[in-house]
Amino acid sequence: MKALIHNQTVIDTAAEEFPVAPELTWADCPDDCVPGWQYQNGAYIPPALRAIDPAASLAAYRYQQENAGVMHDGRRLQTHRDARADWIGVYIQASVNPSYTVQWKTMDGTFTDFNAEEAKTAALAVQAHVQKCFLAEAAVLAYADTLTTAEQVTTAFDTEFASL
Repeated sequence: MKALIHNQTVIDTAAEEFPVAPELTWADCPDDCVPGWQYQNGAYIPPALRAIDPAASLAAYRYQQENAGVMHDGRRLQTHRDARADWIGVYIQASVNPSYTVQWKTMDGTFTDFNAEEAKTAALAVQAHVQKCFLAEAAVLAYADTLTTAEQVTTAFDTEFASL
């Protein structure tokens, strides 16, 4: 099992590594490792064994979700900051040139062709996903001081995110 790590926090697990943003790293992990665990000095620490700062935990989880990608028309699109900048360019090109097409590499490594309308819709889906993450964080932040575990923080975020 592999853990995807950002700022010493496990943000995802997978059987195999896949391409990620430069600020993320992969490391071998135990089979019971889940997002929210800390990775410090080569050791994994479950959330229950550490005190949390709810606002910081919430911000880290929002960042994880913000960069986890979004499903759009059956394709998982990257949503990290570099990809979002690229999507802005694609949106501009597609807006000024109705015959514009672009070939885009999705998160599973396959290349997909988008016509101008599909490209604009995909760019808007990426931006909408990011905005939804920030809206969910803002909603949870209003009561974050009542949360005492990382699991409570992630559950609250996921609940708010799903309600948007």
